[in-house]
Amino acid sequence: MHSVIKQLRDREFKSKITQMPFENASGKSSYPYATKVEMFKSAYESFKPWHKQVFFYLCMEEHSMWQETFGYNYATNNDFERAMLSSYATKLNMEFLI
Repeated sequence: MHSVIKQLRDREFKSKITQMPFENASGKSSYPYATKVEMFKSAYESFKPWHKQVFFYLCMEEHSMWQETFGYNYATNNDFERAMLSSYATKLNMEFLI
C-alpha cells in the first residue's frame, strides 16, 4: 500500500527494496511489471530441480506474467484450481475427483 511504502522510506533504515521504483497496480504499489517478471523468473529457475515435485503459482498476478515466468498459464481460474488440488492430492496420496 502507498502509505506503508512511504512509512518504510521515511525510516532511518535504508533498503534497496524500498529504493526501487513502484507503480500503481490495481490501487496498490508494486514493482514495475518487467522487474516482477525478472524476480519471479529468477526465483523459479533457482528451484529448477523441484519443478516436477512442487506446485508453483503466482498469487494475484496476470496470466501474461505466469506465461513469461513459467512458460505456461491456465485458461481459467477453474483450470488453475483443478491443477493445484490435483497436485496436493498427489502429494498426500489421495484420489482427486473432479
